[in-house]
Amino acid sequence: LINGCFETFSSGAFANWTLAGASAADEKETSFIFQGTSSAKITSASANTTITQGVDFDPTGYQTQYRGKVKFRVWVYATAASAGRIQIDFGSETVSSGYHTGTHRWEKLEISQNVPSGATKIDAICNVAAGTNVVYFDAAYLSVNNIMRYELPTTIRNWPTQILMQDDPEDFYGNYYPISPD
Repeated sequence: LINGCFETFSSGAFANWTLAGASAADEKETSFIFQGTSSAKITSASANTTITQGVDFDPTGYQTQYRGKVKFRVWVYATAASAGRIQIDFGSETVSSGYHTGTHRWEKLEISQNVPSGATKIDAICNVAAGTNVVYFDAAYLSVNNIMRYELPTTIRNWPTQILMQDDPEDFYGNYYPISPD
């Protein structure tokens, strides 16, 4: 994400983020931060309030049997339970994290989700529930990873001498075990 730490704020808006919601307000907060020199202070009113950043995404590269995984993480501070959460909008569906517990401290909210087959976009969303809630967001991070899969050929001649199987197909850095020739 660009400006994921909410450091750049000019003309009443965070650079690369779009504010939406009736009577919504966003401010650069410099005294209450998790990382860097500022955080995003988002205030809702009569409707849900969001700040959104779209990710450069070509769905044709992911429209195969096996899709990449999206990980979205943001540090969130709220003084009321169920006031703040994060979401990923794929165009075909929206996935949400749990809400901040309202414990007056920074909590890391995370989403880890495979890109769905009908995805047309990937939007990172910081959401504040309706009802005059104030929520702070900082250190937002999003990644999209490919998961590599290979079909084994029906015939192998002279090479390779060993074939390994991935223990967890979702964790390509995980363990690999030899496939027995029996």
